[in-house]
Amino acid sequence: MILLYILANWKWLLGAAASAGLAIALTFTAIDRNQWRATSRKQAAVLALVKPAQDLALAKAKQAIADTEARYKGHANDADTAYAAGMAAASTDTDRFIAAHRVPVCAAGGAASGTAPATSGGSAGVPADLSGYSVVANTDVQACSGAATYAMKARDWALGLDSVSK
Repeated sequence: MILLYILANWKWLLGAAASAGLAIALTFTAIDRNQWRATSRKQAAVLALVKPAQDLALAKAKQAIADTEARYKGHANDADTAYAAGMAAASTDTDRFIAAHRVPVCAAGGAASGTAPATSGGSAGVPADLSGYSVVANTDVQACSGAATYAMKARDWALGLDSVSK
């Protein structure tokens, strides 16, 4: 009897089942939509709290970078100042060394005159008692002094980086 009723009214029963299924689906969709809205509101509230914290962290990071750069620039300026003072002192000391250890140039008669004569024997006018020594030009002595000063100041700068980094 029920089977005959179902077979006779299958279109109507199928429509009712489809309507019930649609009602259930819409109910779950409304629930999902409401849950999504609540979750969205919660995330917006969290984002509203996170954004100022991110801005504060960015500002602190920029300040830390600026402070570190200022420390390194100060160290570099100190190193430049020390180098300039060291070069001035080295130049003065080198000039004194050159003046104190100058090789007297002999004139044709054997007396020191300050100028080197052109001699036929290939001698550069260096006195005989210094013939076993090397003679270096004043500019070369200054260049060596400058290079040594530069190297020492660069070493001091590099060793000072450890204290600046902390």
